Amino acid sequence: DRIQKRWRSCIYAFFKPDVEIDWVDGRRCLVFRCAAKNCKTGKPLRRFLDKGDRSSGGNLFKHARKCWGDEAVDQAKDLGDATRVRATLVANILKNGAITEYFAPLKKGVTYSNRPLTKLQTRYSFRPFAVATDPGFLRLMKIGRPTMYIPSPTTISRDVKLVLAVGRGRLSKMLQKYPGRLHFATDAWTSPNHRPFVAFTVHLELDGSALKILLDVVELAKSHSGINLAETF
Repeated sequence: DRIQKRWRSCIYAFFKPDVEIDWVDGRRCLVFRCAAKNCKTGKPLRRFLDKGDRSSGGNLFKHARKCWGDEAVDQAKDLGDATRVRATLVANILKNGAITEYFAPLKKGVTYSNRPLTKLQTRYSFRPFAVATDPGFLRLMKIGRPTMYIPSPTTISRDVKLVLAVGRGRLSKMLQKYPGRLHFATDAWTSPNHRPFVAFTVHLELDGSALKILLDVVELAKSHSGINLAETF
Protein backbone atom coordinates (compact mmCIF):
# COMPACT_ATOMS: atom_id res chain seq x y z
CA ASP A 1 0.00 0.00 0.00
CA ARG A 2 2.85 2.38 0.79
CA ILE A 3 4.32 1.86 -2.68
CA GLN A 4 0.97 2.07 -4.44
CA LYS A 5 0.24 5.49 -2.91
CA ARG A 6 3.06 6.91 -5.04
CA TRP A 7 1.64 5.53 -8.28
CA ARG A 8 -0.03 8.23 -10.35
CA SER A 9 0.38 6.90 -13.88
CA CYS A 10 -2.75 5.96 -15.83
CA ILE A 11 -1.15 2.68 -16.91
CA TYR A 12 -1.91 0.99 -13.58
CA ALA A 13 -5.63 1.13 -14.41
CA PHE A 14 -5.15 -1.66 -16.97
CA PHE A 15 -3.94 -4.04 -14.27
CA LYS A 16 -5.69 -5.49 -11.26
CA PRO A 17 -5.37 -3.22 -8.21
CA ASP A 18 -4.27 -6.09 -5.96
CA VAL A 19 -0.54 -6.14 -6.72
CA GLU A 20 1.33 -9.08 -5.21
CA ILE A 21 4.82 -9.18 -3.75
CA ASP A 22 6.90 -12.21 -4.73
CA TRP A 23 10.46 -13.50 -4.50
CA VAL A 24 12.29 -14.88 -7.55
CA ASP A 25 15.80 -16.27 -7.07
CA GLY A 26 16.15 -14.26 -3.89
CA ARG A 27 15.01 -11.04 -5.53
CA ARG A 28 11.89 -9.21 -4.39
CA CYS A 29 9.47 -8.11 -7.09
CA LEU A 30 5.96 -6.79 -7.66
CA VAL A 31 3.59 -8.96 -9.67
CA PHE A 32 1.08 -7.19 -11.94
CA ARG A 33 -1.82 -9.11 -13.47
CA CYS A 34 -3.64 -7.78 -16.51
CA ALA A 35 -7.24 -6.74 -15.86
CA ALA A 36 -8.43 -7.73 -19.34
CA LYS A 37 -11.00 -10.53 -19.52
CA ASN A 38 -8.89 -12.40 -22.06
CA CYS A 39 -5.27 -11.39 -21.58
CA LYS A 40 -3.31 -12.12 -24.76
CA THR A 41 -0.26 -13.39 -22.88
CA GLY A 42 -1.91 -14.90 -19.83
CA LYS A 43 1.24 -14.26 -17.85
CA PRO A 44 1.81 -11.76 -15.04
CA LEU A 45 4.40 -8.99 -15.29
CA ARG A 46 7.17 -8.70 -12.72
CA ARG A 47 8.90 -5.54 -11.60
CA PHE A 48 12.04 -6.23 -9.60
CA LEU A 49 12.63 -3.79 -6.76
CA ASP A 50 16.43 -4.08 -6.73
CA LYS A 51 16.81 -2.37 -10.11
CA GLY A 52 17.35 1.30 -10.83
CA ASP A 53 14.21 1.43 -12.98
CA ARG A 54 11.97 -0.11 -10.34
CA SER A 55 9.47 2.73 -10.80
CA SER A 56 9.44 2.56 -14.59
CA GLY A 57 6.21 1.57 -16.31
CA GLY A 58 7.72 0.77 -19.69
CA ASN A 59 6.87 -2.93 -19.63
CA LEU A 60 3.36 -2.14 -18.36
CA PHE A 61 2.74 0.26 -21.24
CA LYS A 62 4.06 -2.30 -23.72
CA HIS A 63 1.76 -5.00 -22.38
CA ALA A 64 -1.27 -2.68 -22.22
CA ARG A 65 -0.85 -1.61 -25.84
CA LYS A 66 -0.64 -5.25 -26.90
CA CYS A 67 -3.59 -6.38 -24.80
CA TRP A 68 -5.87 -3.32 -24.75
CA GLY A 69 -4.80 -1.49 -27.90
CA ASP A 70 -3.02 1.76 -28.66
CA GLU A 71 -6.24 3.78 -28.71
CA ALA A 72 -7.23 2.72 -25.20
CA VAL A 73 -3.81 3.61 -23.79
CA ASP A 74 -3.81 6.98 -25.55
CA GLN A 75 -7.26 7.80 -24.19
CA ALA A 76 -6.09 6.82 -20.71
CA LYS A 77 -3.30 9.38 -20.96
CA ASP A 78 -5.86 12.06 -21.72
CA LEU A 79 -8.04 11.09 -18.75
CA GLY A 80 -5.20 11.26 -16.25
CA ASP A 81 -4.68 9.25 -13.06
CA ALA A 82 -5.31 5.53 -12.71
CA THR A 83 -8.36 5.86 -10.44
CA ARG A 84 -10.24 7.92 -13.00
CA VAL A 85 -9.21 5.69 -15.90
CA ARG A 86 -10.21 2.52 -14.04
CA ALA A 87 -13.64 3.93 -13.11
CA THR A 88 -14.48 5.20 -16.59
CA LEU A 89 -12.55 3.94 -19.60
CA VAL A 90 -11.48 0.51 -18.35
CA ALA A 91 -14.84 -0.19 -16.69
CA ASN A 92 -16.68 0.51 -19.94
CA ILE A 93 -14.31 -1.54 -22.08
CA LEU A 94 -14.72 -4.51 -19.73
CA LYS A 95 -18.50 -4.10 -19.87
CA ASN A 96 -18.92 -3.55 -23.61
CA GLY A 97 -15.94 -5.44 -24.95
CA ALA A 98 -14.38 -2.75 -27.14
CA ILE A 99 -13.23 0.83 -26.92
CA THR A 100 -15.48 1.67 -29.89
CA GLU A 101 -18.41 1.31 -27.51
CA TYR A 102 -16.92 4.01 -25.30
CA PHE A 103 -15.39 6.37 -27.86
CA ALA A 104 -17.00 6.36 -31.30
CA PRO A 105 -14.62 5.64 -34.23
CA LEU A 106 -13.86 9.03 -35.76
CA LYS A 107 -12.77 7.53 -39.10
CA LYS A 108 -16.40 6.63 -39.82
CA GLY A 109 -17.53 10.16 -39.15
CA VAL A 110 -19.43 9.35 -35.96
CA THR A 111 -19.11 12.09 -33.37
CA TYR A 112 -20.90 10.44 -30.44
CA SER A 113 -21.01 6.89 -29.15
CA ASN A 114 -23.80 4.72 -30.54
CA ARG A 115 -24.59 3.42 -27.07
CA PRO A 116 -26.73 5.88 -25.04
CA LEU A 117 -25.41 7.00 -21.69
CA THR A 118 -27.19 6.02 -18.51
CA LYS A 119 -28.04 8.52 -15.79
CA LEU A 120 -24.88 9.42 -13.96
CA GLN A 121 -24.31 11.81 -11.09
CA THR A 122 -21.43 14.19 -11.73
CA ARG A 123 -21.66 16.08 -8.46
CA TYR A 124 -19.02 14.03 -6.66
CA SER A 125 -17.51 17.20 -5.22
CA PHE A 126 -19.28 19.98 -3.36
CA ARG A 127 -16.69 22.44 -4.67
CA PRO A 128 -18.16 23.94 -7.85
CA PHE A 129 -14.91 24.23 -9.80
CA ALA A 130 -13.70 20.75 -8.85
CA VAL A 131 -16.45 19.22 -11.00
CA ALA A 132 -14.04 19.68 -13.93
CA THR A 133 -12.01 16.75 -12.56
CA ASP A 134 -14.91 14.41 -11.73
CA PRO A 135 -14.81 11.15 -13.72
CA GLY A 136 -18.52 11.34 -14.51
CA PHE A 137 -18.28 14.88 -15.86
CA LEU A 138 -15.22 14.04 -17.96
CA ARG A 139 -16.99 11.02 -19.39
CA LEU A 140 -20.03 13.08 -20.38
CA MET A 141 -17.86 15.75 -21.97
CA LYS A 142 -15.25 13.58 -23.70
CA ILE A 143 -17.30 10.66 -24.99
CA GLY A 144 -17.10 10.92 -28.74
CA ARG A 145 -14.85 13.97 -28.34
CA PRO A 146 -11.74 12.59 -26.61
CA THR A 147 -9.59 15.55 -27.65
CA MET A 148 -11.89 18.14 -26.06
CA TYR A 149 -9.98 20.46 -23.74
CA ILE A 150 -11.33 20.69 -20.19
CA PRO A 151 -9.67 23.47 -18.17
CA SER A 152 -8.45 22.79 -14.67
CA PRO A 153 -10.38 23.97 -11.58
CA THR A 154 -7.68 26.59 -11.00
CA THR A 155 -8.11 28.00 -14.50
CA ILE A 156 -11.90 28.06 -14.20
CA SER A 157 -11.74 29.78 -10.81
CA ARG A 158 -9.35 32.41 -12.14
CA ASP A 159 -11.46 33.12 -15.24
CA VAL A 160 -14.71 33.32 -13.25
CA LYS A 161 -13.17 35.84 -10.86
CA LEU A 162 -11.90 37.89 -13.80
CA VAL A 163 -15.28 37.90 -15.53
CA LEU A 164 -17.00 38.83 -12.25
CA ALA A 165 -14.62 41.73 -11.63
CA VAL A 166 -15.06 43.11 -15.15
CA GLY A 167 -18.84 42.71 -15.07
CA ARG A 168 -19.12 44.31 -11.64
CA GLY A 169 -17.11 47.31 -12.80
CA ARG A 170 -19.25 47.82 -15.91
CA LEU A 171 -22.49 47.46 -13.93
CA SER A 172 -21.29 49.93 -11.30
CA LYS A 173 -20.51 52.57 -13.94
CA MET A 174 -23.85 52.01 -15.68
CA LEU A 175 -25.86 52.45 -12.46
CA GLN A 176 -23.90 55.56 -11.43
CA LYS A 177 -24.50 57.22 -14.80
CA TYR A 178 -28.16 56.18 -15.06
CA PRO A 179 -30.25 59.39 -15.39
CA GLY A 180 -33.48 58.01 -13.94
CA ARG A 181 -34.54 56.40 -10.69
CA LEU A 182 -33.18 53.10 -9.45
CA HIS A 183 -35.46 50.82 -7.47
CA PHE A 184 -33.78 48.41 -5.07
CA ALA A 185 -35.50 45.36 -3.60
CA THR A 186 -34.69 42.46 -1.30
CA ASP A 187 -35.96 38.91 -1.12
CA ALA A 188 -35.27 36.57 1.81
CA TRP A 189 -35.76 32.82 2.04
CA THR A 190 -34.51 29.73 3.84
CA SER A 191 -32.89 26.91 1.88
CA PRO A 192 -33.88 23.24 2.40
CA ASN A 193 -30.81 22.76 4.63
CA HIS A 194 -32.08 25.57 6.94
CA ARG A 195 -29.68 28.31 5.85
CA PRO A 196 -31.22 31.81 5.59
CA PHE A 197 -30.34 33.99 2.61
CA VAL A 198 -31.26 37.45 1.35
CA ALA A 199 -30.95 38.65 -2.25
CA PHE A 200 -30.53 42.26 -3.39
CA THR A 201 -31.84 43.35 -6.78
CA VAL A 202 -32.09 46.60 -8.73
CA HIS A 203 -34.89 47.48 -11.15
CA LEU A 204 -34.79 50.14 -13.85
CA GLU A 205 -35.98 51.06 -17.32
CA LEU A 206 -33.48 50.80 -20.16
CA ASP A 207 -34.37 51.66 -23.76
CA GLY A 208 -38.07 51.25 -23.06
CA SER A 209 -37.70 47.81 -21.45
CA ALA A 210 -37.88 46.84 -17.80
CA LEU A 211 -34.55 45.56 -16.53
CA LYS A 212 -33.95 43.68 -13.29
CA ILE A 213 -30.47 42.74 -12.11
CA LEU A 214 -29.38 40.52 -9.24
CA LEU A 215 -26.71 42.39 -7.29
CA ASP A 216 -25.79 39.96 -4.51
CA VAL A 217 -26.91 36.99 -2.41
CA VAL A 218 -25.84 37.02 1.24
CA GLU A 219 -26.15 34.29 3.88
CA LEU A 220 -27.63 35.63 7.11
CA ALA A 221 -26.51 34.89 10.64
CA LYS A 222 -30.09 34.24 11.79
CA SER A 223 -33.35 33.27 10.18
CA HIS A 224 -35.39 36.14 8.66
CA SER A 225 -38.40 35.46 10.85
CA GLY A 226 -40.81 38.19 11.92
CA ILE A 227 -39.36 38.21 15.43
CA ASN A 228 -35.78 38.62 14.23
CA LEU A 229 -36.78 41.34 11.77
CA ALA A 230 -38.64 43.23 14.52
CA GLU A 231 -35.64 43.01 16.84
CA THR A 232 -33.29 44.26 14.13
CA PHE A 233 -35.39 47.10 12.75
